[in-house]
Amino acid sequence: MQLYPSLVLIALLCGNVLANFFPRLYFIGRGQLSLASNITIQIQGPDGLRTSDEFASGTLIGRDGRTLATLRSGIENGLEDSNGFFRRDSRTTWRLADNTTAYATIQGIGPADQGESFRFDVETNSTRFGYLNKIFILGNAKTVNRSLMFSLWST
Repeated sequence: MQLYPSLVLIALLCGNVLANFFPRLYFIGRGQLSLASNITIQIQGPDGLRTSDEFASGTLIGRDGRTLATLRSGIENGLEDSNGFFRRDSRTTWRLADNTTAYATIQGIGPADQGESFRFDVETNSTRFGYLNKIFILGNAKTVNRSLMFSLWST
């Protein structure tokens, strides 16, 4: 019977070590970016199909359900390679809830028909949202009917 308390202690120690090894993720918000209709430019090259499109609208909703930002302008560029992976490289400008502006880049990769993971870098002079300049933001997204549906997380 003395073996069981030892196993419980070992399991607790291992669980604590593993919990500290993996970063904790904090939900920032979710959003949608809609592409302009019928503006896509496509160029077939040696590395795959390159695309360029304009974002027509977008919103970022915080975890409390309030609008954090609305899209002012943006361009989506990407490459769909021969393996079916889409490599996103987008540039966007946002109007934040405090009426300041933020510039954000979205760079990611994933199966074109299933979704992708990306990095979301923000630059702003906002006092309220200045913390976005200092944190690592990652996300996951899926394109549905010319709209990019995404969630953002921070470590």
